[in-house]
Amino acid sequence: VENVLPEVLILVAIMVLLAGGVLAYGLTLTVLHSAPDLAVARALGFTPRLLRRTVRWAAAAFTVAALVVGVPIGLVIGRVIWRTYATNLGVVPDPVVAPMEIAAFVVATLLLGLLVGTLAARHQARQRPGAVLRSE
Repeated sequence: VENVLPEVLILVAIMVLLAGGVLAYGLTLTVLHSAPDLAVARALGFTPRLLRRTVRWAAAAFTVAALVVGVPIGLVIGRVIWRTYATNLGVVPDPVVAPMEIAAFVVATLLLGLLVGTLAARHQARQRPGAVLRSE
C-alpha cells in the first residue's frame, strides 16, 4: 500500500463505495419487493424475530451468491486486463494478489450485507401485515 499513488487509492475508495451502494440497494430493493410475501408469513404466524432472522438469512444468501460469482470473475478479468495493459507499457506483467486483501474484502462485504439485511429486516418487522396486504 505504501507504493500506491494517492490517485489510485481514491479510485479504489470510490469503487468500494459504489460496490457497497449497489449491494445495499439490491438487498433493500429485494426486501421491499418481497414485502407482501413477508406480510403473508407474518399473518400465518411468523413472529417479528423469526421474520428478521429470515430476512437476514436471505441477505446473507444474496451476498454470498454475489461473492461466489463476482470474486473469481473479478480476479480472472482483472488479471487478463492487467497483463494486457502492463505488456503494452513494457513492464513485467506480474499481477500480485494478496490473499489477505481478498479475505478482508469478502468479510467486509458479508458484514455490509448482514448490516443492510438487519436494517431492512427491522423495517419490515415493524410493518403491520394487514396494512401491507391491504395495499395489494
